[in-house]
Amino acid sequence: AHVALQAKHKTRLHACIAIMNLSSGTANKILICACPAVLHAMRHVMVQIDCPEASLKATTCIKNLSNADVNDNALLETTGLLQALAHVARTAPTAAAVTNVCLAIMNLSIAKTNKHLVFLTPGIMDALLYVLQESQYSEARVKACSALSNLAIGYDNKIPMFCYPHFCETILRVILTDTGGEARTKASSILWSFAAERQNQIPVVQRGDVVPVLVQVATEDSSEARFKCVAALTLLAESLENAESL
Repeated sequence: AHVALQAKHKTRLHACIAIMNLSSGTANKILICACPAVLHAMRHVMVQIDCPEASLKATTCIKNLSNADVNDNALLETTGLLQALAHVARTAPTAAAVTNVCLAIMNLSIAKTNKHLVFLTPGIMDALLYVLQESQYSEARVKACSALSNLAIGYDNKIPMFCYPHFCETILRVILTDTGGEARTKASSILWSFAAERQNQIPVVQRGDVVPVLVQVATEDSSEARFKCVAALTLLAESLENAESL
């Protein structure tokens, strides 16, 4: 960890490779995550622009550590770590780095107690939206949708996520463009989660652009996305105020 913080280029890279390799072992994940110096070093390396290869290895290490649920608290409580992940999502030049970031956020957003904290972390929502709006890496887009779907399940997130700037437009665009793909299914799950919140049901219909997309997918799709969209329409129909427009 000291070398990763202090050394130059190749030496830093090899230090990160060593920690990354160690972090792939199941038993090692907990031991490594219990060492704050390692987490701080990986956070530091991730945001350095002079060694993108080392940044990738550090990001992979954090992704590996996030695969163990017991590491959630240590990762979430490391100052600036989530913000560093958000930074990499917007700046990394490789598909692997962006995908690993989205995987790490996805893993950290699974636990019920984490969902609101991750949502509130500055930069996370904008980073995930950036991946959906700008990235051409299909796997990263799927993982970003998965992370957002995890967050949308959180009870405290349903209303603020629905109201988040440009969020609905981005999700609808994913559904319309990723026909038959996994990203479409995850994005449809987000609309389903929004419709499950009673306070969202009228605003969702009033937007005017959500219901036509739900109907389109329910009509043309044969995948799980169809089920999600029909389920969302069913929930929206629970509100008497929506009856006429539906």
